[in-house]
Amino acid sequence: MIDKARIGRLAARSRRRGPGGLPALIAYVGLAPMVAAGLIVVFGGIGPFGAGAALAALKYYSAVVLGFLGGIRWGMAMRVETTARGALLIAASIVPAVVAFVALLLPDAAGLGLLAAGIAGMGAWDVWSVEAGGGPSWYGRVRLRATLIATGIIALALLSLGA
Repeated sequence: MIDKARIGRLAARSRRRGPGGLPALIAYVGLAPMVAAGLIVVFGGIGPFGAGAALAALKYYSAVVLGFLGGIRWGMAMRVETTARGALLIAASIVPAVVAFVALLLPDAAGLGLLAAGIAGMGAWDVWSVEAGGGPSWYGRVRLRATLIATGIIALALLSLGA
């Protein structure tokens, strides 16, 4: 059950610390499946959760995350007036979903490597965009941290596979 009072307190605390508090919390909660799957891979399976299934979950969830990041870029690009630049930004925003799809077709290590590179690239693009005035300041901080967590857990999983 959703605790509306707790959400209200989180939102109030978020307003005091700047608007990044609640969105940051949501972003980090969104990374939890990726971190959990990555750690299960690193430890070679935990209890009933096998490393093979966790590896597949990490790959698929990473692809979902990369596609979601492209959707964020689409939304940010829609704020730009309909110009050649706006059209280019919208076109570029679909690239992460295509890269994610291709990564799912590759062997696990190559696919995860491509996904990590895509997530890192999107993180760099987002941070750069915020620095250039293309988004709220809190978003750059959240994206930098989330990118480091996501790419870090993928890298740990790849290292544990000997890739």
